[in-house]
Amino acid sequence: MEKEKFEMFAALLENEKVHMFSGVTFSVMCGWVGAGIREMDAFLKSEFGYGGDEILEAYRRSTSSRLREKYGIEL
Repeated sequence: MEKEKFEMFAALLENEKVHMFSGVTFSVMCGWVGAGIREMDAFLKSEFGYGGDEILEAYRRSTSSRLREKYGIEL
């Protein structure tokens, strides 16, 4: 996995919050950063122990939970 592809993937989650858009999937994100789905998924599992879909879902749950706790907003 090229470092730049992973860094862009991470930036899209952390900085741009693309996980909050309903049409964004792990495969869509891989396409944006020019990474193969299997390649990125294998890299994420080896580095973090979770695959791309699991990471994307965790970001969604975390943001949803934070908004619920902070503002009482249900997504």
